Amino acid sequence: MSDADMGVTETSATGQAIVAAMVQKQLIAKAKLMFTVQDESARAGKGALSVAFPRTGALAPVAKSENTASESIALTYAVDTLTLDQHFHTFVRLEDKAEIQSVLNIESDILERAGAGMAKKMDSFIYDTLVAGASASNPDHIIDQFGSSGTLTLAKILSARKLLDDQDVPDDDRFLVINPEQESELLALSAFIDASQYGARTALLNGEIGMVYGFKVIKTTVCAANVALYYHRTSCAFARQVEPKWEQDRNLSKLAKEYSLSALFGAKILDSGKRNVTANATGS
Repeated sequence: MSDADMGVTETSATGQAIVAAMVQKQLIAKAKLMFTVQDESARAGKGALSVAFPRTGALAPVAKSENTASESIALTYAVDTLTLDQHFHTFVRLEDKAEIQSVLNIESDILERAGAGMAKKMDSFIYDTLVAGASASNPDHIIDQFGSSGTLTLAKILSARKLLDDQDVPDDDRFLVINPEQESELLALSAFIDASQYGARTALLNGEIGMVYGFKVIKTTVCAANVALYYHRTSCAFARQVEPKWEQDRNLSKLAKEYSLSALFGAKILDSGKRNVTANATGS
């Protein structure tokens, strides 16, 4: 038998895997909107600057007349382009003396907070994309629900639902995103179903507090007060070209460790904003 030593070289891959798992755990725990939109990360491979989503109109059946040839119908395609241009990272330099003289596990704390911060950055970008991407005309999906009264009512929710129904948006996978300030208003509505009443067979999304008129309600601080977003999962595409990547190195001139968590991603409203509704205090 050979006499072999096992050191850091042999175990380093395991350490990296553990760190990657910790980053993913933070993203899953903290991200809310990321899991409510269409994930197209698999299409954002190496070399891609963007991801294109073709769209076209419907094919309407026509009556067939006896002994008469039907006219051919042509489809005209347009493209929604998701640009992979959101490149962010968290960079921290920790001097040896500060680490050694602290009772805290600072490295672990940096990792946890960097992961949480990246999740919120991604969610904020998705939120901004949804807010700005709703169709402004034909149809108008930017509506005033908080101008005269900042209270969400069943009638207001129904009016937003009708806008989606008019565009033949599927009933399943619809979401309503609110700020924590609106939570008490929703809890008071008779049609609201608290998430605790769903039953064990239903997996809850992070931030999901219940359902109302077919919308899964997501509460998040990235949503501004007096704004509500109504949308279907397919209203917005999101892609990560670089999954959150944790790296560390030594800076000998400063006797310090350097840490970085980076990610490259993008998001795009699909179907010209007809599958989402932005409700605010102005209607514009």
